[in-house]
Amino acid sequence: MLQRKMKMKSCSKLHGFKSLYSSVFSVLLMVIVVGNLYIMPRAVRSLCTFPLNCRPKHEFTSPSNCSTESGTDHVTSVTMFTTFPFVKNKFDINLNTLRNWKHMYNSPKLILFTDDQKVASAGINSDWPVQNITTEAVTEAPALSTLFLESVKGSDTYLYMYANADILFDRYLIEILSIVEVFLKSNNLHKKPVLIVGQRTNINILSIDSKGPEAWKTILRESYTIYTRFQKNAIDYFITNSFFPWSEVPKLVIGRVGYDNWIIAYARFRGFVTIDASSVISAIHQTNSKGNFEGFQNGNWDFNRELIKKTGPPFNYAIWGQTNCCTYHVIYDDCSRVQVLKRPDVPVYCDRLHLSSSITHSLFGTDVYYMGYKQGS
Repeated sequence: MLQRKMKMKSCSKLHGFKSLYSSVFSVLLMVIVVGNLYIMPRAVRSLCTFPLNCRPKHEFTSPSNCSTESGTDHVTSVTMFTTFPFVKNKFDINLNTLRNWKHMYNSPKLILFTDDQKVASAGINSDWPVQNITTEAVTEAPALSTLFLESVKGSDTYLYMYANADILFDRYLIEILSIVEVFLKSNNLHKKPVLIVGQRTNINILSIDSKGPEAWKTILRESYTIYTRFQKNAIDYFITNSFFPWSEVPKLVIGRVGYDNWIIAYARFRGFVTIDASSVISAIHQTNSKGNFEGFQNGNWDFNRELIKKTGPPFNYAIWGQTNCCTYHVIYDDCSRVQVLKRPDVPVYCDRLHLSSSITHSLFGTDVYYMGYKQGS
């Protein structure tokens, strides 16, 4: 009898402990759930009360001493251009891009380059100016330098921007670039060759209703819940000014591996102004069944690599051509204002030459030349 009473008492204590543990766990779980529903996304939701005004700034509470003034009243002039072949299972993605760019605030000048009648018709129906473009014989794809040279020749704007035709942008893109232009002018950098690049964010559209005139808005709203960017060596947009020497760039074609990294590496080798805008420019890559490494699936995927190899660069362009090697970066400060800063932590490998070039330079003190130019010239 005594043993039974002791056993019942022990079970009662154990039940009480389990009950207490269960209560504490329930309270803790409720705090976590409430925190995730109401606290963490608060900054995003407050910006998205009206979907078209959503901005991908996952920011912080502004200190009380923050100014309420906007970054700048100046609006920079930008030409945005792209091109794409007609591929049936990507056509809706391309249409999303055309519609998204067309609805950009501050109305950039747009150009759709193509030699395909179906693509041209899609551009005209989306109210885009369409221009014919010459493709390279081996790849049947245009060279990036050709696209830029044609855009500069046909448009008088301060900045020129190429992006792949599966990339969506936040509608405040021009506002951000306007602040960058003010920075360049105030630091007497605006007449130097400038290159602005950034990482993208991938979003799988297979589970999203990604077709129709309003689909791009849905994709953007979904993308604002994603906080991770893709690799630092995968670049999907390039922004330069008219001083960038595109006529000196080899005929590296779009849609193939390597051209993006070489452009950044060469700009750094020449001492141009290189800016990483990954933290403020929302570049949303619409990922379909082909995945995020489509460049490796195209015919002649290594065309650019072979062409670059022939030029014999003294740097490892795959390393030098990463976004974190750029001299400047654009960020949001504690007051949610766009700031362009000199990067204090550029990795040492971003300036490491090939061993043979380094040995020659250290032994003989000669300048390292590439394509007729020495480093930093």
